Amino acid sequence: MEEQDKSLHVSQLSLENVISRLPKTLQDCVNEFKTEEQRLIALSAITALTGSLMPDVQIRYADKIEHPFLYLLISMPPASGKGSLNLLHKLIEGINVKMRMENEDAMMAYKREVKVIEDLKDKSIPLPKAPRQPLHLIPGNTTSSKLNEQLAENDGIIGSLILETETDGLTLMLSNKMGEANSVLFRKAFHHEFDSQLRKRKGEHLIISRPKLAIIVSGTPVHIKGMFKGNEDGLFSRFMIVSGNSPLEWMDVRPTKGEVSLDEKFKGYGKNFTSLFDHFKGRRLEVMFSEYQWDKINSIGEDYMLQAVEEAGEYASSIGKRHAGMICRVATIFTAIRHFEAGSTSETLYCSGGDFESAIWLVDQSFNNSLAVFKTLKGKKSKGISKKEDFFKKLPDSFSLSEVDCLMSDLKVKRRTASRYILQLREEGRLECIGYPRYRKVAS
Repeated sequence: MEEQDKSLHVSQLSLENVISRLPKTLQDCVNEFKTEEQRLIALSAITALTGSLMPDVQIRYADKIEHPFLYLLISMPPASGKGSLNLLHKLIEGINVKMRMENEDAMMAYKREVKVIEDLKDKSIPLPKAPRQPLHLIPGNTTSSKLNEQLAENDGIIGSLILETETDGLTLMLSNKMGEANSVLFRKAFHHEFDSQLRKRKGEHLIISRPKLAIIVSGTPVHIKGMFKGNEDGLFSRFMIVSGNSPLEWMDVRPTKGEVSLDEKFKGYGKNFTSLFDHFKGRRLEVMFSEYQWDKINSIGEDYMLQAVEEAGEYASSIGKRHAGMICRVATIFTAIRHFEAGSTSETLYCSGGDFESAIWLVDQSFNNSLAVFKTLKGKKSKGISKKEDFFKKLPDSFSLSEVDCLMSDLKVKRRTASRYILQLREEGRLECIGYPRYRKVAS
């Protein structure tokens, strides 16, 4: 029966299926991790990190231009593998070191030019404008003022990334006296919305015309809840969520003979990520989806939204809506990596069926995790009206999947929703599988 029931799941893929079909750039990194928890964390985090390296890659979603920048929150118990995120710094170390050196050179040249003009003591000669100082990696414990300043420096040049293995810095940013302003900035940045700030001290008007920000942060469930004010906090729905348990299993910690350390391996992989960054520097690529894929995105989005409201109330509807968009962003990252690996110069590229299904699987995991975490946040607890009970009542005592098509039409539920109801009824012990595809009600 276990094998038969798998046919009802929205995606029949497994984590290992998804990893096996990843672009090589991602797959090589993920395969360095051993446990299921570590591999899922690595897959999600490296995908989000890679998206931050392609600022001019875009998709059209709801007739608006979006970019594949993700917010990722990893909620795991202590000692569950979150610390492996530190290795991700090795992947972008070369990019950020080179950027800091270029910034220093530009600033030194600027200061020399200023000194030459000042030595002339001719006030009619205007001083040069200070060079912009773009930086890809932004510390999570930075001040609100510095965050705005750095996003303005990066605007139109590169994407920005906040990568923190502990939530403390980000929690502080969201809870201090500027917490609301930071939350608003993060919420707007997710959708690349215009932001500006007038700074009294320096008389500057900072403009962030199109912010492109990725966030990767991890922490324990208790710390994660501290990041958000409650279930009405719109910032939460913008995050993909990875959650799970720490396996009670000791791992062999002895060094592997003949192998270099993971630090060295990831430093080596970093060269490929630097090449990917250079490949997309100033290169515009639009990722396209087929009509079938758009139909599926719409269908999944509607089901996400209804499920969220049914299980967690109206405030959860935004989780469903935004996760549909995340499918496009994740699929775009996979597709763009293939553009890089092929050395392509094309300005458009269609997403493959395999990458599309992998993106759905990854976002499905996040959606279910998001609902579970949402229910633990402070705030009003409510559930929406579910059609599951009506669906169950109208089911015949024994039926096959094809026989519920009329019922789906009557209740206006999609096959994905009907499949979810059947799975839930099975888990509740109210339906049993008597040989796929036949089911029957269990006598109460």
